[in-house]
Amino acid sequence: MSDIAHLEHLIHMGHYAQARTRGQELLLSRSDLRIKQLYALSLSKSGVPEAAQEYLESIIKEAPEDTETNGILGGVYKELFKKNQSSKFAVLARDTYDKNFLITKSYYTGINAASMSTLAGQGRRGKELAQEVLNVLKDPENDFWEAATQAEAYLLLKERAKSEEAYLRAR
Repeated sequence: MSDIAHLEHLIHMGHYAQARTRGQELLLSRSDLRIKQLYALSLSKSGVPEAAQEYLESIIKEAPEDTETNGILGGVYKELFKKNQSSKFAVLARDTYDKNFLITKSYYTGINAASMSTLAGQGRRGKELAQEVLNVLKDPENDFWEAATQAEAYLLLKERAKSEEAYLRAR
């Protein structure tokens, strides 16, 4: 198993502290963006989202348009929002996702931008983004993540029957 696959496996299994330690070790000899992303994710998941925020904000400059890096950073801001109940972090999450979606048209950051817009009290913007996300999906009938994204978009658009159908398909 490759180092990256091993880190991904540790995170998937919920072994965040082990992933954090292994990521730190790997970063001593390598500067691979994926290792940096997984290290930051393990920091956040192991209970120190503040450290993940600081780390990711320093590396986002290396790949400002990278969807995965922006997605993880947005997730860290969401975690900080949940932890601190500060709307500042909800807005940072929304802005991070929204900016990346505008550049990349990635449904991953798009649906997160839509949801965070809604949570941040911008329901109209959330619906606009949800509709845009539906327009960029390529194969929601056969792809799990696209089906789940489609379901969430329909939920934000208050189209319950379509949302339920998409969630069932994803399941």
